[in-house]
Amino acid sequence: MQDTICSAIEAGDNLEFDYEKHHRIVTPLILFRSQDGDTSIGGPQVGGSSESGNMSYWRTFNLDKIDSLTVQNKENTVHGSDQIMPDTVEKYNPDSEKYEEVICAKDPSEL
Repeated sequence: MQDTICSAIEAGDNLEFDYEKHHRIVTPLILFRSQDGDTSIGGPQVGGSSESGNMSYWRTFNLDKIDSLTVQNKENTVHGSDQIMPDTVEKYNPDSEKYEEVICAKDPSEL
């Protein structure tokens, strides 16, 4: 699964998966191990649903809770536009101390 995620990050593809009883579409920007040892994806959720019923911007998804992962070979879109979620550049920092280990990540200059 990690190779698939890293390939999607490099290609700029979206990931589609089920997570905590909701279908998600996410633009993955980073795959990392947190300080508590969990391996997770970070990136904006650009489609699907969530428990709150609202489309959130930056999200983190624990790999242990992901089912039915597929890659969408499409351009990243936010509700039909080609723009990245508004808070992505602000929230995305692959050098953050919250990441114990970065497995693969999009270069921030490519956003």
